[in-house]
Amino acid sequence: MAMPVGVAPVLLLLLLPLAAATAAAESDDRDALMAFKAGVTSDPTGVLRSWNETVHFCRWPGVNCTAGRVTSLDVSMGRLAGELSPAVANLTRLVVLNLTSNAFSGSIPGGLGRLRRMRYLSLCDNAFAGEIPDALRNCTALAVAYLNNNNLVGGVPRWLGALPNLAVLRLSHNSLSGRIPPSLANLTKIFRLELDQNLLEGSIPDGLSRLPALGMLALSQNSLAGEVPVGFFNMTSLRGLALADNAFRGELPGDAGARTPNLQYLFLGGNLLAGPISASLSNATALVALSLANNSFAGQVPGEIGTLCPLSLELSNNQLTATDDAGGGWEFMDNLTKCSAL
Repeated sequence: MAMPVGVAPVLLLLLLPLAAATAAAESDDRDALMAFKAGVTSDPTGVLRSWNETVHFCRWPGVNCTAGRVTSLDVSMGRLAGELSPAVANLTRLVVLNLTSNAFSGSIPGGLGRLRRMRYLSLCDNAFAGEIPDALRNCTALAVAYLNNNNLVGGVPRWLGALPNLAVLRLSHNSLSGRIPPSLANLTKIFRLELDQNLLEGSIPDGLSRLPALGMLALSQNSLAGEVPVGFFNMTSLRGLALADNAFRGELPGDAGARTPNLQYLFLGGNLLAGPISASLSNATALVALSLANNSFAGQVPGEIGTLCPLSLELSNNQLTATDDAGGGWEFMDNLTKCSAL
């Protein structure tokens, strides 16, 4: 069927602005990548060497595009040094930003908050300093955030609890201080929450022990205190609980282990915990590593503990007792002799 007279010019007029807008957007992406390269002061492996005008930017190493727009910037393990250019925020279609294991320093640009489509952010294993920028609260699509192993300071932002899709949050190995914000208990999709090796203080918000999807909680090597919320020992989703080297006090629940069928790692060493070691821990049959060392646990080690046969068992530096009499408390050792993988 022939196109009516006059339609073709009209279509052309409609398409021209669209084409111009697309070209402008692609130019913005290219300029943003070049600004990123300009912020790099050392590129010992030559990751960015071919980032030049002779090759379309969608074919540059570390860059992936969809329909001509940059959706992924992944230069992890590149040993790059320098500062992260704020111009990266102009990559408005970016879904993945991965700078893992480089040597970037300086602050995290607040402009990254404009990346509303970003689902994966990894700035870990660098030397970023300063505070976590508040503007990141606008990245509501964010599902994975790795900011660990940097030099970040300030508190754990309360607004993190308002990111509806956050499933993995790693802030460990920094110098974050203050208290753990109770708002993190609003992260109903969180599976992995790691705040270990910081300067955090205060108690653990009780709401964290009711997170429905939580599989791993790491809070070791802080200055946390108070009692360990009992709810952690009722979480069927929990696979790892690392609270070592803090100042937690109190006793283990008498039924600890009875309702944690998936628990594989329990690290409670280096605290002020006391009382008996609960025999019901033997019900956590998936345990691979159990550390209760450097506390004030007292009494005998229940024989049932030896039936767990974990790969690692630490009970040293407590106030545990045993005698050579019948039933004197060595039964757990007899059971451990059957654990060939210990």
